[in-house]
Amino acid sequence: AGDPVLQTVAAAVLPSAFVVGPGLHPTRNAALVTAATEVSSSPQVVDYRINPDAAWSDGTPVTAADFVYTWEADSGQRRFRDTGGHLFTPASTAGYDRVASVAQGAAGPGSVVVRFATPDPDWRALFSPLLPAHVGRRVGFDTGFTNPVTDLVSAGPFVVQSWRPGVDVVLARNPAWWGQGSALSTVTVDEVPNAGIGGVSLQQGQLDAAQLPFTPGGAKTLRATPGLSVWTGGSGVYDDLV
Repeated sequence: AGDPVLQTVAAAVLPSAFVVGPGLHPTRNAALVTAATEVSSSPQVVDYRINPDAAWSDGTPVTAADFVYTWEADSGQRRFRDTGGHLFTPASTAGYDRVASVAQGAAGPGSVVVRFATPDPDWRALFSPLLPAHVGRRVGFDTGFTNPVTDLVSAGPFVVQSWRPGVDVVLARNPAWWGQGSALSTVTVDEVPNAGIGGVSLQQGQLDAAQLPFTPGGAKTLRATPGLSVWTGGSGVYDDLV
Protein backbone atom coordinates (compact mmCIF):
# COMPACT_ATOMS: atom_id res chain seq x y z
CA ALA A 1 0.00 0.00 0.00
CA GLY A 2 3.00 2.27 0.47
CA ASP A 3 4.33 1.77 -3.09
CA PRO A 4 4.01 5.17 -4.86
CA VAL A 5 3.79 3.47 -8.30
CA LEU A 6 0.93 1.27 -7.08
CA GLN A 7 -0.77 4.29 -5.49
CA THR A 8 -0.49 6.33 -8.69
CA VAL A 9 -1.84 3.54 -10.90
CA ALA A 10 -4.67 2.68 -8.49
CA ALA A 11 -5.74 6.34 -8.27
CA ALA A 12 -5.87 6.55 -12.07
CA VAL A 13 -7.91 3.40 -12.69
CA LEU A 14 -9.82 2.46 -9.53
CA PRO A 15 -12.56 4.85 -8.40
CA SER A 16 -13.10 6.10 -4.86
CA ALA A 17 -16.29 7.29 -3.21
CA PHE A 18 -14.38 10.26 -1.79
CA VAL A 19 -11.08 11.76 -2.90
CA VAL A 20 -8.62 13.80 -0.86
CA GLY A 21 -7.17 16.92 -2.48
CA PRO A 22 -4.22 19.13 -1.57
CA GLY A 23 -6.11 20.52 1.43
CA LEU A 24 -6.46 16.98 2.81
CA HIS A 25 -10.26 17.30 2.98
CA PRO A 26 -12.36 14.41 1.60
CA THR A 27 -14.63 15.41 -1.28
CA ARG A 28 -17.35 13.22 -2.77
CA ASN A 29 -16.35 11.85 -6.15
CA ALA A 30 -19.38 12.76 -8.28
CA ALA A 31 -18.11 10.61 -11.14
CA LEU A 32 -18.71 7.55 -8.94
CA VAL A 33 -21.45 8.52 -6.48
CA THR A 34 -24.07 11.22 -6.93
CA ALA A 35 -24.88 11.12 -3.21
CA ALA A 36 -23.33 9.74 -0.03
CA THR A 37 -25.53 10.58 2.93
CA GLU A 38 -25.45 9.62 6.59
CA VAL A 39 -29.17 8.89 7.03
CA SER A 40 -28.95 7.66 10.63
CA SER A 41 -26.52 8.10 13.49
CA SER A 42 -27.82 5.45 15.90
CA PRO A 43 -27.19 3.01 14.41
CA GLN A 44 -24.97 4.75 11.89
CA VAL A 45 -26.24 4.15 8.35
CA VAL A 46 -24.81 5.65 5.15
CA ASP A 47 -26.69 5.62 1.85
CA TYR A 48 -24.77 5.81 -1.45
CA ARG A 49 -26.25 6.47 -4.89
CA ILE A 50 -24.02 5.33 -7.74
CA ASN A 51 -23.67 7.53 -10.81
CA PRO A 52 -25.77 5.73 -13.46
CA ASP A 53 -23.03 6.41 -16.03
CA ALA A 54 -20.36 4.64 -13.96
CA ALA A 55 -19.03 1.50 -15.64
CA TRP A 56 -15.86 -0.56 -15.70
CA SER A 57 -13.78 -0.41 -18.87
CA ASP A 58 -15.02 -3.86 -19.96
CA GLY A 59 -18.58 -2.51 -20.04
CA THR A 60 -19.74 -3.94 -16.72
CA PRO A 61 -21.77 -1.35 -14.75
CA VAL A 62 -20.50 -0.26 -11.33
CA THR A 63 -23.11 -1.58 -8.86
CA ALA A 64 -23.71 -2.31 -5.20
CA ALA A 65 -21.98 -5.66 -5.78
CA ASP A 66 -18.65 -3.82 -6.03
CA PHE A 67 -19.24 -2.14 -2.67
CA VAL A 68 -20.19 -5.48 -1.08
CA TYR A 69 -17.09 -7.19 -2.46
CA THR A 70 -14.76 -4.39 -1.37
CA TRP A 71 -16.12 -4.59 2.18
CA GLU A 72 -15.89 -8.38 2.32
CA ALA A 73 -12.29 -8.35 1.08
CA ASP A 74 -11.18 -5.59 3.47
CA SER A 75 -13.29 -6.39 6.54
CA GLY A 76 -11.02 -9.02 8.09
CA GLN A 77 -14.05 -11.13 8.96
CA ARG A 78 -13.34 -14.86 8.77
CA ARG A 79 -16.83 -15.64 7.44
CA PHE A 80 -15.85 -14.16 4.07
CA ARG A 81 -13.70 -16.23 1.75
CA ASP A 82 -11.55 -15.51 -1.26
CA THR A 83 -11.30 -17.79 -4.31
CA GLY A 84 -10.43 -21.35 -3.38
CA GLY A 85 -11.99 -20.91 0.05
CA HIS A 86 -9.01 -18.97 1.41
CA LEU A 87 -9.31 -16.13 3.89
CA PHE A 88 -8.92 -12.60 2.59
CA THR A 89 -5.71 -10.98 3.81
CA PRO A 90 -6.12 -7.20 3.41
CA ALA A 91 -3.26 -4.84 4.19
CA SER A 92 -5.58 -2.98 6.58
CA THR A 93 -9.12 -3.48 7.85
CA ALA A 94 -9.41 0.06 9.27
CA GLY A 95 -12.98 1.31 9.03
CA TYR A 96 -14.26 -1.80 7.30
CA ASP A 97 -14.05 -3.72 10.57
CA ARG A 98 -16.68 -1.35 12.01
CA VAL A 99 -19.23 -2.20 9.32
CA ALA A 100 -22.05 -4.62 10.12
CA SER A 101 -23.39 -4.99 6.58
CA VAL A 102 -23.20 -3.64 3.04
CA ALA A 103 -26.17 -4.33 0.80
CA GLN A 104 -28.01 -3.18 -2.28
CA GLY A 105 -30.59 -0.56 -1.40
CA ALA A 106 -34.29 -0.58 -2.20
CA ALA A 107 -33.71 1.62 -5.25
CA GLY A 108 -31.86 -1.18 -7.06
CA PRO A 109 -28.24 -2.03 -7.97
CA GLY A 110 -27.33 1.66 -8.17
CA SER A 111 -27.97 2.17 -4.46
CA VAL A 112 -25.91 0.95 -1.51
CA VAL A 113 -26.76 0.85 2.19
CA VAL A 114 -23.88 0.59 4.68
CA ARG A 115 -24.79 -0.18 8.30
CA PHE A 116 -22.18 0.16 11.03
CA ALA A 117 -21.81 -2.02 14.11
CA THR A 118 -19.56 0.65 15.64
CA PRO A 119 -19.83 4.32 14.63
CA ASP A 120 -17.08 5.47 12.31
CA PRO A 121 -16.45 9.23 12.12
CA ASP A 122 -14.07 8.62 9.20
CA TRP A 123 -16.59 6.71 7.04
CA ARG A 124 -15.74 8.88 4.02
CA ALA A 125 -12.40 7.05 3.81
CA LEU A 126 -14.16 3.79 2.94
CA PHE A 127 -14.41 2.39 -0.61
CA SER A 128 -11.17 4.08 -1.54
CA PRO A 129 -10.47 2.42 -3.82
CA LEU A 130 -13.52 0.47 -4.98
CA LEU A 131 -12.71 -2.98 -6.37
CA PRO A 132 -14.36 -4.66 -9.40
CA ALA A 133 -16.32 -7.55 -7.92
CA HIS A 134 -16.76 -9.40 -11.21
CA VAL A 135 -12.99 -9.58 -11.67
CA GLY A 136 -12.02 -10.12 -8.03
CA ARG A 137 -14.36 -13.06 -7.55
CA ARG A 138 -12.82 -14.67 -10.63
CA VAL A 139 -9.08 -14.02 -10.20
CA GLY A 140 -8.97 -13.70 -6.39
CA PHE A 141 -8.22 -10.78 -4.11
CA ASP A 142 -4.92 -12.12 -2.78
CA THR A 143 -3.61 -14.11 -5.74
CA GLY A 144 -5.25 -12.19 -8.59
CA PHE A 145 -4.75 -8.73 -10.03
CA THR A 146 -1.18 -9.79 -10.82
CA ASN A 147 -1.27 -8.38 -14.35
CA PRO A 148 -2.52 -4.79 -14.47
CA VAL A 149 -3.15 -5.00 -18.23
CA THR A 150 -5.46 -8.04 -18.19
CA ASP A 151 -6.84 -8.02 -14.62
CA LEU A 152 -7.13 -4.35 -13.71
CA VAL A 153 -10.28 -3.08 -15.38
CA SER A 154 -10.75 0.65 -14.96
CA ALA A 155 -13.54 2.91 -13.76
CA GLY A 156 -11.28 5.95 -13.83
CA PRO A 157 -9.89 8.34 -16.45
CA PHE A 158 -7.07 5.98 -17.46
CA VAL A 159 -6.50 2.32 -18.29
CA VAL A 160 -3.22 0.43 -18.03
CA GLN A 161 -1.87 0.23 -21.56
CA SER A 162 1.34 -1.65 -20.85
CA TRP A 163 3.45 -2.87 -17.96
CA ARG A 164 7.14 -3.76 -17.80
CA PRO A 165 7.80 -5.24 -14.33
CA GLY A 166 10.46 -3.26 -12.50
CA VAL A 167 10.60 -0.67 -15.29
CA ASP A 168 7.39 1.27 -15.90
CA VAL A 169 3.62 1.32 -16.29
CA VAL A 170 2.03 3.23 -19.18
CA LEU A 171 -1.44 4.68 -18.60
CA ALA A 172 -3.65 5.72 -21.52
CA ARG A 173 -6.97 7.56 -21.62
CA ASN A 174 -9.90 5.30 -20.81
CA PRO A 175 -12.11 5.42 -23.93
CA ALA A 176 -15.11 4.42 -21.80
CA TRP A 177 -14.56 7.20 -19.22
CA TRP A 178 -17.69 9.29 -18.67
CA GLY A 179 -16.17 11.99 -16.44
CA GLN A 180 -13.97 15.00 -17.09
CA GLY A 181 -11.20 13.97 -19.46
CA SER A 182 -7.49 14.31 -18.88
CA ALA A 183 -5.35 16.77 -20.83
CA LEU A 184 -2.77 13.98 -21.22
CA SER A 185 -3.26 11.11 -23.66
CA THR A 186 -0.71 8.89 -21.91
CA VAL A 187 1.24 8.93 -18.66
CA THR A 188 4.35 6.82 -18.04
CA VAL A 189 4.93 5.91 -14.40
CA ASP A 190 8.55 4.87 -13.91
CA GLU A 191 9.57 2.51 -11.13
CA VAL A 192 12.50 4.36 -9.55
CA PRO A 193 14.55 2.24 -7.09
CA ASN A 194 14.88 4.91 -4.40
CA ALA A 195 14.31 8.57 -3.57
CA GLY A 196 17.93 9.50 -4.24
CA ILE A 197 17.78 8.28 -7.82
CA GLY A 198 14.40 9.96 -8.21
CA GLY A 199 15.86 13.31 -7.17
CA VAL A 200 18.80 12.98 -9.54
CA SER A 201 16.49 11.96 -12.39
CA LEU A 202 14.40 15.09 -11.80
CA GLN A 203 17.50 17.30 -11.88
CA GLN A 204 18.67 15.69 -15.11
CA GLY A 205 15.28 16.08 -16.80
CA GLN A 206 14.67 12.34 -17.04
CA LEU A 207 11.44 12.64 -15.02
CA ASP A 208 8.73 15.29 -15.32
CA ALA A 209 7.42 14.75 -11.79
CA ALA A 210 8.16 12.63 -8.74
CA GLN A 211 6.78 12.09 -5.27
CA LEU A 212 9.69 12.07 -2.82
CA PRO A 213 9.98 11.93 0.97
CA PHE A 214 10.77 15.35 2.38
CA THR A 215 14.22 16.21 3.69
CA PRO A 216 15.42 19.83 4.14
CA GLY A 217 18.61 19.17 2.19
CA GLY A 218 16.85 17.38 -0.66
CA ALA A 219 14.20 20.07 -1.01
CA LYS A 220 16.86 22.81 -1.02
CA THR A 221 18.81 21.04 -3.75
CA LEU A 222 15.75 20.54 -5.94
CA ARG A 223 14.58 24.14 -5.47
CA ALA A 224 17.98 25.32 -6.72
CA THR A 225 17.57 23.34 -9.96
CA PRO A 226 16.44 25.56 -12.87
CA GLY A 227 13.03 24.65 -14.27
CA LEU A 228 11.89 22.61 -11.29
CA SER A 229 8.94 23.53 -9.08
CA VAL A 230 8.86 21.95 -5.62
CA TRP A 231 5.77 21.61 -3.45
CA THR A 232 5.84 20.29 0.09
CA GLY A 233 2.74 19.14 1.93
CA GLY A 234 1.53 17.34 4.99
CA SER A 235 1.20 13.61 5.02
CA GLY A 236 -2.16 11.93 4.52
CA VAL A 237 -1.16 9.41 7.19
CA TYR A 238 -2.59 9.88 10.67
CA ASP A 239 -3.19 7.95 13.89
CA ASP A 240 -6.76 6.87 14.66
CA LEU A 241 -7.06 6.99 18.44
CA VAL A 242 -10.82 6.48 18.61
